[in-house]
Amino acid sequence: MNKRVFFAVNDNLQDLSVNLNKYDSIESEFTYISNQDYLYIGSRLPFNSIYFKLEQLNENPANMYVEVWDGENWEFVDELIDETNGFKKSGYITFTPNRDAGWSMESTNSTGGSIPGLQNVIIYDKYWMRVTFDADLTDPVSLSWIGHIFADDADLESEYPDLGKTSVKASYKTGKTNWEEQIVRASEIVIEDLMINRNIIDSSQILDRYDYKSATIQKTAEIIFNAFGDDFVDQKQRAREEYQRRLSIPTKKIDLNANAVEDVFESRNTQGWLSR
Repeated sequence: MNKRVFFAVNDNLQDLSVNLNKYDSIESEFTYISNQDYLYIGSRLPFNSIYFKLEQLNENPANMYVEVWDGENWEFVDELIDETNGFKKSGYITFTPNRDAGWSMESTNSTGGSIPGLQNVIIYDKYWMRVTFDADLTDPVSLSWIGHIFADDADLESEYPDLGKTSVKASYKTGKTNWEEQIVRASEIVIEDLMINRNIIDSSQILDRYDYKSATIQKTAEIIFNAFGDDFVDQKQRAREEYQRRLSIPTKKIDLNANAVEDVFESRNTQGWLSR
């Protein structure tokens, strides 16, 4: 499981991990009360961005705050960009961990002590962050997925205008209005290919999601053309070949020292990519 996710109501933890790690799962509803509740996310490695897919949106003015566990205290991150605008829409949050404090891996409740707020679960060797807001959110708010999505419909349609047509989407699936599901799957394949070639061991190491936008566009097109059958074999093959080319372009930024910060040596030239 890529991320462990808990919502805490007065230290009563609700485990949302199963639902929120799977794109097409049941949404998880919760009522957020300011100065009382927390959203905790545990990761195998530090990360600097994550996408929240929301179903029921917050309508109240609210500013988001993000903290990470430094081994002794919860420390606020720097350079937080909240593209969800306080959970008013789906989007990424990006941030930089406090360079003076760091971000420490810790097991919860394993040695008699624990991370504040996570005393009631035993989970080994994770990097933990928590999300709060400075006001109550609309009751309820619901999340359906957290993860990575490296492109959007506008990106796809900028290179494949015909895929923006309502008739094309309807041909793919009745009632379809966007390509988000296919873009998410394409983003997953990009991550899987990076892992197959041992460029990364975890998606958390991706420091700049925009590095993979152009490759994701091509993988999404390949997925779509594949569903349209034999009449689109040539388009599918061209998209696949272009995906391989774009993914092989050097200078992808990978977090090699597990600090979720882009250090100078991490703008690297990568060679010998594998892709499917």
